[in-house]
Amino acid sequence: MTAACSIVYVFAMMISGMVFGFGKSPYNHSLYGLVLNIFQLFSALIAKELVRDYLVNGSGRNPKFGDCIFAAVFIYLLSFNPDQFVNLETNLQIIQFIGIDMIAKLCISSFATYLVSIGGPALSILYLGIHDGFFWFCPILPNLSWIAQAFIEILLPASGLMLMRYCFRKRTGFTARKKDTENPLGWITALVVSVLIIWFTVGVFPVRPYVIITGSMIPEIYPGDIVLVKRDIDNLKAGEIIQYKSGDINIIHRITEIVEEKDTYLYITKGDNNSSVDPKPVSINNIRGRVIFTVPKVGYPALLFYRY
Repeated sequence: MTAACSIVYVFAMMISGMVFGFGKSPYNHSLYGLVLNIFQLFSALIAKELVRDYLVNGSGRNPKFGDCIFAAVFIYLLSFNPDQFVNLETNLQIIQFIGIDMIAKLCISSFATYLVSIGGPALSILYLGIHDGFFWFCPILPNLSWIAQAFIEILLPASGLMLMRYCFRKRTGFTARKKDTENPLGWITALVVSVLIIWFTVGVFPVRPYVIITGSMIPEIYPGDIVLVKRDIDNLKAGEIIQYKSGDINIIHRITEIVEEKDTYLYITKGDNNSSVDPKPVSINNIRGRVIFTVPKVGYPALLFYRY
């Protein structure tokens, strides 16, 4: 099952590569390079997994949850590069770092730690050997977007852990205090949905939701409505509702007029419920996107938190 989890990961990466395209591997694949890669990969991997095994099973008693958590985080921190975190500048870079360099690697480390707890370092070496070996020895690698990479790196290790835990408990006759009704497919589905919701909320996808807190766009949009803003600012026209940034405030108003000035365009905006246009024209650099859909009243809970 451990080997199958790794092979599924390799297939997922290759299939994703067929969608996003492939690029050349940065590793040396000459005979000398392959021998050096094997030595570097497996010497570090074996040493790391022996340390993991000692942290989980070194006490001689059955591994406890706290031991596994500590081992997973400790092994992750061994490969953590603080320079990457220090050099982050934009919100997107921070999200990418959290998705790929933190959550995904913690999921992989957690799965490897669970494998060590039920079968010793041989299982984690097998899993990580195939997982990491794919990058070290495959001459072409999928050129994935960071969203696709993070999704695969989070979903597959987490799903493998849940499935392995379910099968191991069933095989060993484990019984909980209450009737065990665990369903790994339910947990996996919940994981996928949760990741997608979080990414949608923080703006990973081209469309992002916003709660309306003022009445400037009544009767088109009311306070408590949620609007979906698409990060698309091409071919804007008068009459469209856009989101733009004014200082630290995001404003959602309608374009009433487009003025050409010095080889650029300025957008005159106004709230439908306002008596006059906005004080300053909006430049294209300050426009965040266009409103494509409105969901009435769904944002009321967030509106209450904002007010109080």
